[in-house]
Parts: sequence; structure tokens; C-alpha cells
Amino acid sequence: MVCRIRFRKDGRMKFLSHLELQKAWDRALRREGVPLLFSSGYSPRPLMTFALPSAVGIRDHAGYMDVHVEDGFDVIRLMELTSLPCGLEVIGAKTVEETKTSLMSVVHSAEYILSGDIGALDRFKSDEPLEFVRINKRGRRHQRDARDYFLHAQWTENAVRVRLLAGSENSIRVNEFLEAITKDADAHIYYDVLRVEIYDREGRSLWEL
Repeated sequence: MVCRIRFRKDGRMKFLSHLELQKAWDRALRREGVPLLFSSGYSPRPLMTFALPSAVGIRDHAGYMDVHVEDGFDVIRLMELTSLPCGLEVIGAKTVEETKTSLMSVVHSAEYILSGDIGALDRFKSDEPLEFVRINKRGRRHQRDARDYFLHAQWTENAVRVRLLAGSENSIRVNEFLEAITKDADAHIYYDVLRVEIYDREGRSLWEL
């Protein structure tokens, strides 16, 4: 059976790399005696998949992972984990139908709340291109326009809520988005970035699937 977990990553845990996050979950689930299923081969690993890992330094209230466990497991136990480090917290757990479609493959967009010097983001309200440079795996530099990855935004006095393309086919990282607006490659350091939801192509949150 497959259990879907929605979790919060906050405080010092926002500085975990994705690999460190995987290890933290692996340790916690084993300590709690969760009957995990493992891959085959010489180095079996727990069957866990994550949807759109958040970047280092970003707070996340919409972390999703699917965990394969033995049939008959009581999913409520996942809501009562005590071995997670401070800053990692389960906020939802349920069983889902097992399919061949990976959790990451259904991701289309993600929503963030950016808090900080909102006035410095006013350039986004203009019609001018918001260019940034992306370097591919071969080291080649490609110029992109952040507006091509933008879906919508909602402004308040102290924050902006923005939804960006985030799927495997077409995506932009939130640090690239901030760089494009401010023309500062380190802009993401000066803002509090919180991811609040991940959606599929139909606009449904991953929790609704």
C-alpha cells in the first residue's frame, strides 16, 4: 500500500539539502517501526518518492512524499511520529491508490509567499521582460524571461503570493524568479520564501489527488 504524507519543513530544517531530508525521513520512519517496503538489488532502499523538493533555505508547508508500506498498516501512525527532528512535522497522511505515475510527474506549478522588501519587486508590475540566465548541464548559458513561467500573483502590503510553473517539462526556481525581478543573483537570501502549495495541470493540489 502507498501512504501519502504532507509535511512542513521549517526553522533550521529549511537548510537541509534534499539528500539530507531523505535521510531524516528514512531514520525517523525506521525508528518508529513503520513497515517500509524496499527496492530490490544489492543496496535496497525504502520506496519513498518526493514531489518537487524545495531548495535549500526555503520554508515549505507543502512538502509531499509517497511511502510504500506493508498492507494493513494504520496510516494514523504517521500523524504520531515522534522521531522527526524539530522543524519537520507531518500535517497530513492518507492512503492513495498505487499507480505507475510518479508523484513528481504530475507536478505542474507551485505557489509561494515572498516576504521582505516588496517595494523592490515593483518592476514585476511593469511590462518589461524579466530576463535571467540559466546554465544547463553542459555549462551553456541561456537567457530566459521569467514572465514565461509566471501564472498569477496576489499583492499585499508586506508580501506577494505568486504561482510559478514547476513541472518537469517547464519550470522556474523561485531564486531565478527573484533574480529576474531584482537583477540580483543573491536576492533570495534577503526574502523569507514560503512554499504553500503544489498543483497538478488541472489546478488541484497534490493532496486532492
